[in-house]
Amino acid sequence: MRKEKISVVAEVQEWVQNAPYIVVTDYTGVTVEQFSELRNRLAATKSEIHVVKNTFLRRALSDASLPRWTTI
Repeated sequence: MRKEKISVVAEVQEWVQNAPYIVVTDYTGVTVEQFSELRNRLAATKSEIHVVKNTFLRRALSDASLPRWTTI
């Protein structure tokens, strides 16, 4: 894996290890305005939203010895 990708995975791993919970969702069909509103509402509650490639998240979860998500 390239150094840039390793760096991204390490950053994602830090987020997931420090988060009390993680919600993984598909945002297909969400408009920019809707996404911005979601981001603003989350910021008001001191929460964060990150868009991450699935492969990076899977790798970060695996490296952190956390379970991989399942589709509901």
